[in-house]
Amino acid sequence: MLKKFSVLVLGLSVFAPMFAFAQNVANDKFLIGMTNVVAKVLGALVPIIIGLAIVYFMWGVVSYITSKSEETKKEGKNRIIYGFIALFIITSFWGVIKFMGSTTGINQTGGATGVNCLIDPSQC
Repeated sequence: MLKKFSVLVLGLSVFAPMFAFAQNVANDKFLIGMTNVVAKVLGALVPIIIGLAIVYFMWGVVSYITSKSEETKKEGKNRIIYGFIALFIITSFWGVIKFMGSTTGINQTGGATGVNCLIDPSQC
C-alpha cells in the first residue's frame, strides 16, 4: 500500500511545477500535447468498450434463449442484466462528458481547442 502511495505521489509531483507556475500553464506545449494524446486514446477506447459490452449483452441473450437448464438460463439472465448496466453506465458517462464539453466549448473530436482558445482567442 505504501509503495502504491509513493508511486502516486511521485507521479503527481511531475505536475507540481504547473500548479506552482499556474500563469504559464497555457503556454505549455507539453500540457496541450498531453491532453490531446489522452483525449485521442480515450476517444478510441470508448467505442471498443461499448462494443465489448454489446457483445457481452448479446452473449447473455443467446445463452438465455438456447439454454435448456435453469442454471444456464440464470447465467444468461445475469449476463443480460450486467451487459445492460454496463451499456447504461458507459453511455451515461459519455453523454455527460459530451454535454460538459459542449457547454465549456472543448472540442469533442479529441482535440483541446478550448485550451487553444484560452491561449489565442483568434484560433476559435
